[in-house]
Formats: sequence, C-alpha cells, structure tokens
Amino acid sequence: MERPKPLSGSPEDSRKKVGSLLKKDSSGARSGSFPIKIDCQVCIDKPHSFCHVLQEKEEILKLNTITNTMNVSPGKILMEEGEEALNYFSVSSGTVKLFKLMPDGRRHIIGFAGAGHFLGLTNDGKYSYSAEVLEETRLCRFSHSKLEQLFDLYPSLRKEILKEAINLLAFSQDQMLLLGRKTSQEKVASFLVVCRGKDIVENTVISLPMTRLDIADYLGLTMETVSRTFGWLKKQKMISFLDSHHVKIENPTALYDLAMGNG
Repeated sequence: MERPKPLSGSPEDSRKKVGSLLKKDSSGARSGSFPIKIDCQVCIDKPHSFCHVLQEKEEILKLNTITNTMNVSPGKILMEEGEEALNYFSVSSGTVKLFKLMPDGRRHIIGFAGAGHFLGLTNDGKYSYSAEVLEETRLCRFSHSKLEQLFDLYPSLRKEILKEAINLLAFSQDQMLLLGRKTSQEKVASFLVVCRGKDIVENTVISLPMTRLDIADYLGLTMETVSRTFGWLKKQKMISFLDSHHVKIENPTALYDLAMGNG
C-alpha cells in the first residue's frame, strides 16, 4: 500500500497549523462560525438527524434549549484530536474532513462526514480525531453534559447514538478491507459509491469538495495514482467530469461491480 504524504514541515509545525485554527470567541464557538437560530420544531434537517426520534412538542422544546445552530466556513476546525470533548456536533449540510496526526507529522484522513453524521463520540473524555470543515457547512452543536441529561430523559435519543456507534464500527471494518485488500481502481470506485450511497443511478452527480490529495490520503494512495485512476474510470465510460469537484456517474452498474471486486 502506498504511504500517504506527510504535511509539510516538522511534526510540531503540522500541529501548529491545526492549532492556529482553534481560536474561540467568547461563546465558545470556533472562529469562522456564525451562530444562527433555528426552531427545532420547524427544522428541515431533522429527518436526517439523530433527533428525529423526538416527536412530542415537550421533547422538541427541551432539545431546542440546548441546541446551538451555526454556519461554519471552509477551513475551520470543529475539534482537535486529544482536546477535551466538550461538545457533540450534528451535521445538517456540507462536508467535514475527519483526520488524525501521526507523531512524525503525517496526516491520515479517516473519513468525511456529511448531512446526518454525528460527531464527538468519545470513551475517555477527549476527542479521538480532528475535524475540519471542507465547504460551507451548517451544523448543530450540543454541550456534552446537557445532551447527556436529555439521554437520561429520553432513552430513544441514546438508542440513536448507539446506532451511530455501531455504524462507525461497521464503517471501520469496511475501511480496513478498503485499505488492505482492494486495488487502486477498486478503492476509487468504492470511494465514489460510498460518497453517493445506495441510490447511485445513471446520471447521478457526486459532489467532491475535498482535494485529490485528501482522497489519496484517505485511500492510502498517492495523488498521482488517484488522478490516473479517475482518468481510467473516465476512459472506461463509468464516469465523466462536470468540473474538478463534480463527477457524473455514466455506468453505475460497472462502477458498483468494480467497487465490490467484481470488475
């Protein structure tokens, strides 16, 4: 497997690049975040969020009192690996890059979170990864302590979080297969399938707000290999490009078969 490229500079420089984005305002929000207020009762994103299990007006009102909704600009850090875990985050729209830094300064991207993803789960009170916003993103922020109180009041919420933890475990198992056994062509095809989900059909357009280097890092490849593989998929008429960040699926069956190792 090809090794991801390290960030430029020393390991300490790499951590400073992350830390430089971690300044908070007086409300505890990261710089570059813009608080907005949305009533949980009329939130259009609720069907895709963990809180969709709350249906009674009283339940929703209680959730509303601890919810901070914000728009966050690209490049801003939501949380840093090893930092005290004070908040949970539920992504309503946009894309967030999840990554870890190795002692020698190399970065490894462990995933990309989109609408409906819940971030901030921890078993030791500290964040286990860092999270950086890739495009204009709207999310809800919840204090760990206050949301934990709601878990006690409404067990259905805790069940949803348990589902999220199980999904993360299943995803980790799939990621081990992706990194350990698949070819570069199968890896890139799998990435496109996962980005879109189960409803991938002909003429589906997939938004890729991340860079080619981000994709390479995530897949354990070099950026050159990712670019060549995208070109190969285009030559095989499985995909086409609308621009550098939007891919159109031309042959979903062939792409899916390739992703599953049947290509």
